[in-house]
Amino acid sequence: MKRSISGDTKKILTEKLFIFCLAWTIGGALESNSRKLLDRHLRALESKLMPTRSIYEHYIDFEKDEFVPWSKMLDSVPTNTDIHCHAIMVPTINTVRHSFILSSFADNGHRILITGERGTGKTAICQSYLQKLPPQSDHTSIGLSRTTTSNFLRSFIGASLQKISKGIFGPRSGLQQLIIFLDDLNIPEKTSEESPSQPPLELMRQYIDYGGWYNTSTCSFEKIINTKILCAMAHPTGGREIISGRTQSRFSILNCSEYETKELVTVFSSLLRSKLSFLPDNIMGAIDNIADATVMVFKRIRKEYLPIPGKVHYKFDLRDFLRVAHGMCLINRETSDFQSKDDLYSLWQHECVRTFSDRFVDDSEKDMKRFLRIMNEVQRKHMEYTLDESVPAFSPISQVYQRCKDNDLFEKQVTKNLVDYNESGSFIPMSLVLFQDAVNHLSRIQRVLMLERGYMLFVGLGGSGRESLSRLAAFASGYEFYRIEASPKYKRKEFLEDLKDLSMRCGLDDKQVLFFLKDTDIQEEAFLEDISSLLDSGEVHGCFGKEDVLAVCDGVRKDAAEAGLHDSDNSTSLWMFFIERVRKNLRIIMAFSSIGHTFPSRIESFPALMNCAVVNWFNSWPTSALEQIASKQVQELFLQDKLPCLIASLHNIAARIAVEMKSSVQRCNYVTPTNYLEFIRIFQNIYMTKGTDLTTQKEKLSGGLKKLQQASDQVASMRVALEKKQIIITESQETCESMLKQIMVDKHRTEVQKQAVKTESEQISLEERECSIITQDAKADLTIALPALQQAFAEVDKLDKSSMTELKAYANPPTAVEK
Repeated sequence: MKRSISGDTKKILTEKLFIFCLAWTIGGALESNSRKLLDRHLRALESKLMPTRSIYEHYIDFEKDEFVPWSKMLDSVPTNTDIHCHAIMVPTINTVRHSFILSSFADNGHRILITGERGTGKTAICQSYLQKLPPQSDHTSIGLSRTTTSNFLRSFIGASLQKISKGIFGPRSGLQQLIIFLDDLNIPEKTSEESPSQPPLELMRQYIDYGGWYNTSTCSFEKIINTKILCAMAHPTGGREIISGRTQSRFSILNCSEYETKELVTVFSSLLRSKLSFLPDNIMGAIDNIADATVMVFKRIRKEYLPIPGKVHYKFDLRDFLRVAHGMCLINRETSDFQSKDDLYSLWQHECVRTFSDRFVDDSEKDMKRFLRIMNEVQRKHMEYTLDESVPAFSPISQVYQRCKDNDLFEKQVTKNLVDYNESGSFIPMSLVLFQDAVNHLSRIQRVLMLERGYMLFVGLGGSGRESLSRLAAFASGYEFYRIEASPKYKRKEFLEDLKDLSMRCGLDDKQVLFFLKDTDIQEEAFLEDISSLLDSGEVHGCFGKEDVLAVCDGVRKDAAEAGLHDSDNSTSLWMFFIERVRKNLRIIMAFSSIGHTFPSRIESFPALMNCAVVNWFNSWPTSALEQIASKQVQELFLQDKLPCLIASLHNIAARIAVEMKSSVQRCNYVTPTNYLEFIRIFQNIYMTKGTDLTTQKEKLSGGLKKLQQASDQVASMRVALEKKQIIITESQETCESMLKQIMVDKHRTEVQKQAVKTESEQISLEERECSIITQDAKADLTIALPALQQAFAEVDKLDKSSMTELKAYANPPTAVEK
């Protein structure tokens, strides 16, 4: 107010300003009904100074010195089909006035705590304010959770601070201030049921009261300068704590009231007009009807579908309302073949079903019937269109979101994707049975992968094919599938390393990655705090060190300059470019089991799991799916066609008995798809084992019978041979008898001859004795004659030629010789 004003005008303006400040300070924490009471009371005190309508619907225009409706500050939403839906901020009276009050408090050094119901735009308003900060200001954000400790919060904030001097810390060099945004302030767990203290909040209170906190390692006080705190939280329901009065007293509280119907219509219609401007004018005329219908459906669902035990995820807020519009914005100019309003109505109906009814639990047929009834009633009121229950009407085909005119078109595409996946050679082949429910889930997964910051939360029983379908959807959508290898030794340090690797792939290598996380991979609850931070802001505290940040900035500098980032030498700008690229390329699917109390506890302790993700409930497999799965398995065993029906019936009977047991004895026995697959596997193993045993026994029996037949044949042939040989034997026997007679005769003759031989032998023995005597006598004579003989030989040797001549002269031998 630099212009000069008169005294009376100044007085009136001061009083109006006082009333305005009173309404937004003392009355800033009030709900809508209480604000009406305060406005009525102020009018009773001083009606002349009050605006024509509620004080909360006006602000003071210092140019006119009058109350002016907040609607005067509304700007139109530019038409741009290329801008991301998350980047479109549709101004409404709520966002404008709350942003104005927030800026007024924060810019003047006041701490402010924004509260309100879920989905009233608290976080969006704070983020919008932070994005508009001047270059000399820095900010950091964190969403608190049940596991957040004071040490973790101190280290998180300390990572954004720089040491100025001994014991003094402040913003990094070149920055004038640092704003710390703490979301979900009332989520951290209290120290005990009796104590009102929440350690992270007490740390913040210590900083507020004393300008710093104590370092638990060095036991020295660390003073923090030029740092402000901005907080937001939802009302203390559903696991959220009531923060202590001491903590509340340090903040100016601003309550974000819920959006009015008119504002919701404005947000929805403005978003569609900005993204679907390529549609013909006759179709664009249906956007207002669609916006009105969506608001009515949204309000009725919030009223009729409440979170209760067993359905704790039945929480619908403004994020779900906007997801309908985000899904409708998936169509583009090239693939849109809309000819009439009915085409747009069909797309809207499909997105409503995807957004609201995909989270209905499997035993809630009433919920689905009630939802269809709501849709029919709303369509009859706002549209001349009949509900088409043949969903999904739209599916991603060849990575393009389009209408499935042929019901089998998407199923054929999925079958082809599965064949390509198995034949690629880069993955382990999957033997999937693509029954209708599986095809529908694939359509939902691929749809979310096409959304900006598309995150999914799978809820259902284990073994229902969540990971296999995610792998196939990632392959079909061109995403790299990423899964951690959890083990008992896998702790938060290893998990942060994997998250770092994941972020580097998305932000540095510019790859599209689908991160799949199962509840069995969560070894520590701190994992979920990191995931919540990744979902909410795109980064995880403690994941990157200072050297890693510098390396990342160097790695993305060239890409940032090519993308048009003017301040490509600023490390903060480069880091934000890296984070935005991570959020653009990263998709996360979390698969949690619906059994037990773990899932309800986790979504209450870590609200970002539901706030940032599309919930998809995996219903129990229908009988037709069970039969198809069993049929494929037993076909490999060459069994009869009736067996799959029997296997499916047994599974259904077991599930029904489990329900009866729970109602009668209050004991839970869960019959899951894993049990069904295990039953079929055990049946296959037993069948194969018994089949092998029977085959072995059959082969043995067949071999025995063959041997018996061979023996029988041999006996028959031997019998014929025996008969032939019997004749020969008879003839031989007769011959033998005649020969025996001859032998007897010969024997008698032999005996006679033997007796004669014996006699001759005795005679010979006698003659032998006589010869022996003669021999001995001859030897004796020889002994005597032998010397004479030798002497004769000697004398012969003495003969010479003359002697021989003399010898030859003898006509007769000498008388001595003749003698």
